[in-house]
Amino acid sequence: MQPPRRSGPRPAPRPLRGLPFAVLCDSGAVAVIAQIRCAVPLEQSALGELHRRSSWVWEEDRAALQAHPDALGVSLAAIAERRVRVAVGEAGELLGFSIVADGAGAVCELYDLFVDPGFLRQGIGRALVDDAAKRASIAG
Repeated sequence: MQPPRRSGPRPAPRPLRGLPFAVLCDSGAVAVIAQIRCAVPLEQSALGELHRRSSWVWEEDRAALQAHPDALGVSLAAIAERRVRVAVGEAGELLGFSIVADGAGAVCELYDLFVDPGFLRQGIGRALVDDAAKRASIAG
């Protein structure tokens, strides 16, 4: 006899501790994050492309993005200041990125969070948010 199936939404998947970790997503696929690390200047162009692809997912934002293409991209200054963190897959592919900014006082603000459209809803964004929160906590 099989246990009864639960109705309603499935609970959010939880990543395994440490890196690399795998995240089981709703489709049954597994996204593997090999590393979350600071971006390097040579990745600026690739991060800009990821930013564009991720932004174009939202149809309601497309007109504004076409009117202001300069709004997309990642600044070299943010990379040099080590405020850009990237989630990297097993094959070295960039899965997503986050940018933090220092707020007033001892506040750390999540400024940007983008995930490659091919990896949406697989826990990449949550892993980047967790990483930002952990780093902010360590920083005090």
